[in-house]
Amino acid sequence: MSKLAMADMLFPDDDLPEGKPQRQLSLKAKYLQSRQLPGPAIARRMLWSAAGPELLRDISRRRPSVILIETPDDWFDLIHEAARDLIRAADFVTCQSAKASKQSSTQEAGLISATASTRSLVVIAAIGVSAISRSVLLSLDHRVVIKPPDRAILAGALRTVFGLRRPPSLPPDIVPISDAAAVVAAIRPAENSGRAIARLTALSDPAHSSAAALPPGPGLEELGGYGAARDWGLQLAGDLEEYRAGRIDWTQLSSAAILHGLPGVGKTFFAAALARSCRVPLVNTSLGRIFATTTGHLDTVIKGLDAAFSEARAVAPSVLFIDELDSLPDRATLSDRGRDWWSPVCNHFLKLLDEQRHGVIVLAATNLVGRIDAAILRPGRIDRHFKVELPTEPELVMILRLYLHDEFSEDEISSLAPLAQGLTGAGVALAVKTARAEARREGRRLELRDLIDRIAPDNRNIADLHRISVHEAGHALVAILLNKRVSYVSTVPGSGYGGASLIEMTGPIATRCDLEDQVAISLAGRNAERLILGEASSGSHSDLRLATWLLAAMHGSFAMGDTLVQQAPIDSSPSLLADPEFRSLVEVDMRRIDERCAQLLVSNVDALKRIIANLLEHRVLAEDQVLKLARLS
Repeated sequence: MSKLAMADMLFPDDDLPEGKPQRQLSLKAKYLQSRQLPGPAIARRMLWSAAGPELLRDISRRRPSVILIETPDDWFDLIHEAARDLIRAADFVTCQSAKASKQSSTQEAGLISATASTRSLVVIAAIGVSAISRSVLLSLDHRVVIKPPDRAILAGALRTVFGLRRPPSLPPDIVPISDAAAVVAAIRPAENSGRAIARLTALSDPAHSSAAALPPGPGLEELGGYGAARDWGLQLAGDLEEYRAGRIDWTQLSSAAILHGLPGVGKTFFAAALARSCRVPLVNTSLGRIFATTTGHLDTVIKGLDAAFSEARAVAPSVLFIDELDSLPDRATLSDRGRDWWSPVCNHFLKLLDEQRHGVIVLAATNLVGRIDAAILRPGRIDRHFKVELPTEPELVMILRLYLHDEFSEDEISSLAPLAQGLTGAGVALAVKTARAEARREGRRLELRDLIDRIAPDNRNIADLHRISVHEAGHALVAILLNKRVSYVSTVPGSGYGGASLIEMTGPIATRCDLEDQVAISLAGRNAERLILGEASSGSHSDLRLATWLLAAMHGSFAMGDTLVQQAPIDSSPSLLADPEFRSLVEVDMRRIDERCAQLLVSNVDALKRIIANLLEHRVLAEDQVLKLARLS
């Protein structure tokens, strides 16, 4: 039978060429009776699309063959029915579960019986099922892998169901849909093709394609942080588009990775963002969830693992996120008793990774990557490993922008990032959520102060906060006056009690003028306290240490004083201060630079007061804010 004739038998809406045998005409009549049924119309096309010319030739000649047809779970019954209509003089065996013992014996009995009676044996199996008899696999003449219906198959089915003369126009970017019931329900013979196309288009959107649909949220493109993991995810999203277009095979995708890091760094958040960027559903599971939803017996835990992979395959392509992977122990560290129980679970999980993740992106997460069995993390399984660090300041800006949307200016959001340093993404999310809830309870809009109080709560008294503001404002203003960059100034306590300012430091190649400017900036906090508050505090001890070290190095190591002799290496230059004469040289320079610093502040006291007032109110000022307050930009 020619391919055209076979297509004629499969697709009853095409005209039957003249001269066909009566048997084919009767088949034609049979198919015409079911022309309005979308399920059979789609399944026949799926089977036809996957069958190669050699298989079709053997079917047309009724040549006995051993055929394995692998189909997505959702389409199992419809493909089974379509295969029975297409392949005559054949015995059929179905295999839809992973229980190997009974399945193998049934298949082997069918193999012996069919071949002895010159009939074909057709094994219909769910994709990924590992219980195919070895005898059947060794005897195969044809192996057919059915894929979910694509644009061409859906268009042909619509033509059949609605009796269209021309193929309907479906969107060019429509993707294969795995959910059989939803696809069949979308094509309703009592309606028109336009409404069916609209439903199929909606189903093609991963946001509507399954119960694993994702709520609205950002994709990886919008997220800050994650480093190499984000790069991998974006590359995967691009490769997935190539896979959908048929230009690459699934095996060419890097489709398995593990994220590890501290709790709260955003591993679960990453999984959802990855699914959105890839435009696929997300299936969530964990070993803890499997134990909680089963009896905890060995067989039920294994079934729980099977169910997670089956759910992901049913909506493939998809992301299967496995949290707390360290709950699956390293077999090398187990006692004999523990190894007896856990080894079957670990081995079965490895088998799932090897055999049942076609179309499934496996993303695992753990806080303790060192506890995971090496066999799970080897090449070919979960072979991409990414450590998720605490977010940096620029990444915190992106995270804050994500949660605050357009409620605050870029300057205001940037001023919050230094406050949030040390927080995880989850910590930032909680702080924003709590601040928003508090403002809502008080019947007002969210204010910057609410966020500051939640991100970096401060229990210091107002007098101390005022002095810290004065001190840090002094550093910032003198740095600006001496043409140094001030990235931010903050009263948020760092390792000590006071605040911090991120100021451009003198580079490794410095002149005497450069070093003296750096000393002036170090002395500026103390001088600002004396100018505004009348006296300095003990909070300047670290500034004085830096200033003293710089001047000691200038005289004793850099030959920038009265001698060309290097009296000590750089790190040892403070030891020279034990010499009264050397200490006197340093003291003279220190007092001279201190006086210069004081004069700069006195000459710009209004700018100093503006910075102090804003710093006391906002606690953190970004670079452009400080420059505006100093009125130097």
